[in-house]
Amino acid sequence: MKSFRKPFVVLVVALLLAPSAFLAAPQPAVAEGLPVFDAFNFIKNTLTSAYEAISSSSILGINVKEYVLDPIAWALSNKLLQSITGSTINFVNGKSNGTGQPQFVQNLLGTLQKSGDNQALAFFAQFTSGSKLRSAFFRTNAMPK
Repeated sequence: MKSFRKPFVVLVVALLLAPSAFLAAPQPAVAEGLPVFDAFNFIKNTLTSAYEAISSSSILGINVKEYVLDPIAWALSNKLLQSITGSTINFVNGKSNGTGQPQFVQNLLGTLQKSGDNQALAFFAQFTSGSKLRSAFFRTNAMPK
């Protein structure tokens, strides 16, 4: 057993030092008919294929938005605008406002005549009541003595 100790120790030391020697000075790769693994080209090709997949997906997404979603949104907004306009016209015409009466003046001259008459009658009523407005000409003692 003692005779195998020295060669065993030398073998263990050689095995421990050998990997560090290989790491210190890497050997160049030589292709002799066998495929050589190139990490840089592998990463580059992987990233390129991922970019192309994402790019084609984004182009597909843009096409779906432009040719499918935009026309649907336009059609829905057009229908919504027609609905709002129709309900506003029905409200003003009195069909959906709860009173059944239109919300606009139908006889402008008659309405203005009524409004003017009401204002004039209220103004003349102030003179006839005698309590609110008094004219100096209607006093009994206009001239003080």
